[in-house]
Amino acid sequence: MGMTSGFVLFAAVDPEALTLLGEVEDAERIGAGHVVWWSALVDEDLFWAREEILRRIVEATGRPALLGLTLDSDFLGVVGRTVEGSLWDGVVDREAAEDYREEGLAEEYDVVVPEFAAPEVAVREAIAWAEAAGLSADRSALEAMFSEHEWEKPADQYWMDLLSAVGLGG
Repeated sequence: MGMTSGFVLFAAVDPEALTLLGEVEDAERIGAGHVVWWSALVDEDLFWAREEILRRIVEATGRPALLGLTLDSDFLGVVGRTVEGSLWDGVVDREAAEDYREEGLAEEYDVVVPEFAAPEVAVREAIAWAEAAGLSADRSALEAMFSEHEWEKPADQYWMDLLSAVGLGG
């Protein structure tokens, strides 16, 4: 059994300041520069209300934000929002995410894994998100992240790789 969790990336001076996230675990300051970015674990249920949660984070911080989800470490879905309100999404291990979606639909769950953007769309929109955040994305890293291939590690372990690909970290 792998990890089931939510992930969040937001800009704030204090990671505890965003009370709308509930309990924030393992908050880690990442990146360099004048903006203080935080990556943290949050309750995966926040992902199911992703558009509203991202809207509230962006309103509270005045900066773009990302929200991610992993189920049993099988895939990593991510949704981002810019200050202007543009949303984008992408997924690490599309096949696993689609399997979860089909199972949820078949079982008539209240919430199911969303359909994520095609890899080329996810790359293009992730780059636009990074630019809006004042970051320099790595196109080839994003292409590798969102393409279909054999994954070397559990999907939840790609969160920090994703943050690096959008320009945070090295």
